[in-house]
Amino acid sequence: MRHTAQEFVAAKLAEREERLRRAGQSRYLVEPNVKDGKGGLRDLHTLFWIAKYVYRVHSTDELIERGVFNHSEYKMFREAEDFLWAVRCQMHFVMGRAEERLSFDIQREIALRLGYTAHPGMRDVERFMKHYFLVAKDVGDLTAILSAALEEREAKPAPVLDRLMARFKPRPRRVVLDSDDFVADHNRINIADVDVFKRDPKAAERRAEFADPDERILIHVSNFRPVKRLCDVIEVFDRVQKQVPARLLLMGDGPERSRAEWLVDKKELRQKVEFLGKVDRISEKLSIADLMLMPSELESFGLAALEGMACEVPAIATRVGGVPEVVEHGRTGFLAEVGDVETMARCAIGILSDEKRLREMGKTARWEAQANFCASKIIPEYEKFYERVLERKA
Repeated sequence: MRHTAQEFVAAKLAEREERLRRAGQSRYLVEPNVKDGKGGLRDLHTLFWIAKYVYRVHSTDELIERGVFNHSEYKMFREAEDFLWAVRCQMHFVMGRAEERLSFDIQREIALRLGYTAHPGMRDVERFMKHYFLVAKDVGDLTAILSAALEEREAKPAPVLDRLMARFKPRPRRVVLDSDDFVADHNRINIADVDVFKRDPKAAERRAEFADPDERILIHVSNFRPVKRLCDVIEVFDRVQKQVPARLLLMGDGPERSRAEWLVDKKELRQKVEFLGKVDRISEKLSIADLMLMPSELESFGLAALEGMACEVPAIATRVGGVPEVVEHGRTGFLAEVGDVETMARCAIGILSDEKRLREMGKTARWEAQANFCASKIIPEYEKFYERVLERKA
């Protein structure tokens, strides 16, 4: 069995691809397969089987010792497994037989059995399914973590610091999408240069495709998960467009899209809101925008806001996670509390009604993005941090 890790991993991943082809390639299906679907139990099992074979461990906690997971990632694994098993067992109890598809007709019953209750603005079953999709996303994150560890394991031996910094340093990469802006890096698309995100000189010409000359363009970019609060985006825009002629562009796709489209139709905004789906060249669309809306209830950093700032687009965002480190209230954008659509709308109307201030804020946002977050500044800080850690251990 020695020296067969690559073959074993390839075989298991091929099995996974075939399983997902049958069960559905999205983890956000409205009636997900809890066992075989993407982000389900079998994905967790496959992840552990691969780790067990490659790292020669017998339990998931040993992956902490091997440096594959940290303690919070191990906790995420255990909580995801416990949750999915609880859901699956309750499904079997309700149906009186083995049933893997979490269908509409049993979702509320499962929610009640697991103790979910209604909160203002969200029913019990909605809270349950929101939790389910977040767990499915966590399973995807754990898979990505293991994949990165396997890639590192297959790399040539290097000193510890070099291995830690390898992902930040240049390596042979090939151009993709017929553009010098993006490259294939370890079979993933990455940015070739920080200036990929900058104001497109032809932005004024492209604006005409989406808005009239007197209209402002607001934009939102996300994976349309519940934590992105897509319906808050629409609520804010509805208030803005009543005061300022405007259009809204929504880039991305995910489980909240159908709910958002329903709200757009309910508010009779179909002529002013455009769902663009997944977009290859995000910077081109960011360049035509006047303002970004990012009312998330959870953000680790706020990368979308930073990309917008690099394109001279201020953001209306929430005070969550690392967002306040990116968006400076009143200087490069505006911050509000989660769910406070009135304050977000008021800030948006104010800045969109003041052309001079809007452009000045956009320029300041671009300057801050370059000065504080470009690779030439961040990489040396990472290197110094790792050097200090290694010196203390020595």
